[in-house]
Amino acid sequence: MSVPADSLVVLESVTKVYHKGSQAITALRGVSLTVARGEGVAIMGPSGSGKTTLLNIVGGLESPSSGSCLVDGRDLGSLTDYQLSVFRNRFVGFVFQSYNLLPELPAWRNVALPLTYAGVPPRERRRRAMAALAEVGLAGRADHLPNELSGGEEQRVAIARALVIQPRLVLADEPTGNLDSTAQADVLTCFSRLNQTGATVVVVTHNPAVAEDMQRTVTLHDGQIAG
Repeated sequence: MSVPADSLVVLESVTKVYHKGSQAITALRGVSLTVARGEGVAIMGPSGSGKTTLLNIVGGLESPSSGSCLVDGRDLGSLTDYQLSVFRNRFVGFVFQSYNLLPELPAWRNVALPLTYAGVPPRERRRRAMAALAEVGLAGRADHLPNELSGGEEQRVAIARALVIQPRLVLADEPTGNLDSTAQADVLTCFSRLNQTGATVVVVTHNPAVAEDMQRTVTLHDGQIAG
């Protein structure tokens, strides 16, 4: 397969079929998509169109049933489970709608978790976590527990946790789904800053306002790219 030089993500004829007993459910039907380095892309479409499945395959959380997914020249289908875990921990920042913060840890320790898994020394973990919180405007909330933060602040902590590893690829699944308009604007500002620093951002969303903030929108329908 010929890969454009500026491409970070290349999907070629990707299908995904889930099996529930004797029933086969096709989530993706031959999707081909290229995302350039430093690009901001919104993935839109109705519920059940395959958006989250596509995001999970790009992030190495799921494998395609057929076709290939290359990220930064790596064929994810050829990697071992250990290699995939290293790839996710060092290369990809994940942001989810549900935040997934540990309630017993203050904000900075939640942000530092990926560094803990990567074996970064404690003092350096705190330094980098505090720097990431400062980037999303939450340096003053570093010692607060999640239940002491607003929904928008929790999501910004989750974004700080994603960017603390200095990822080249950020994958966000409905990151503003639970937020009011003010918090949504704060989150979109964070993504814009990430783009400006050279990170590639792919956002799954139902919200047209979020899509308008990205450089390009890809629409899925019944597991295929529409249009």
